[in-house]
Amino acid sequence: MLQGIKLIIYDLDGVLIDSNPAIRESILHVLDEMSLQYHINAIMEQMGTPLNLIFEDIFNEKDQSKIPEAIETYRKYYAESGKKAIIVQEKVCETLEYFSQNGIQQCIASNSSRELMEPILEDVGIMRYIDFFVGVDDVEKPKPDPMILEEIMKRTDTSRKETVFVDDSSTGLGAGKKAGVHTVGIGTGVHTTKQIMTVDPEFILTKIDQLKQIIKI
Repeated sequence: MLQGIKLIIYDLDGVLIDSNPAIRESILHVLDEMSLQYHINAIMEQMGTPLNLIFEDIFNEKDQSKIPEAIETYRKYYAESGKKAIIVQEKVCETLEYFSQNGIQQCIASNSSRELMEPILEDVGIMRYIDFFVGVDDVEKPKPDPMILEEIMKRTDTSRKETVFVDDSSTGLGAGKKAGVHTVGIGTGVHTTKQIMTVDPEFILTKIDQLKQIIKI
């Protein structure tokens, strides 16, 4: 059990929400709208990585110049239509409310766009519990770099020992290890438990409300 925790940082996709259907639908729209021929499964396998880096890796050389347009098309469709497919993960609001009532700060560190996602999280009732949302556009280096976590600790005046980071991917958890915070893997996202174990987090959960069992209030 962890004691003296003052801050919980959550990844977004796969931890607080299930956005895979929305992401998949939005990417398919991009491919169709821009007449691009790429396998959707190859793109989805890289979720957790910033969208621009996924497109850089997937798109061939002649299509690299289309990446800014692809991102803009994706974000516009996601905001207007894709968001309807988002599902709040089980027990999320109850868990966030529990820690909020017990005086623990809660923030989001995501490789998604804050500008895109924050209004959606307001609509589904998550933002009322969140102190700060720091997204991919708010830092120079996204996860797996620890910069996004360090920025949140700076804003909340919280030390590494007082911070817990929850992520569903080895990419994100790798950032947590580099930042020196307590790391908690969760099996509600795209990565398997085996993949999560490759970065050796301190805890691995199957449901978000199990955080109550490892963080002492």
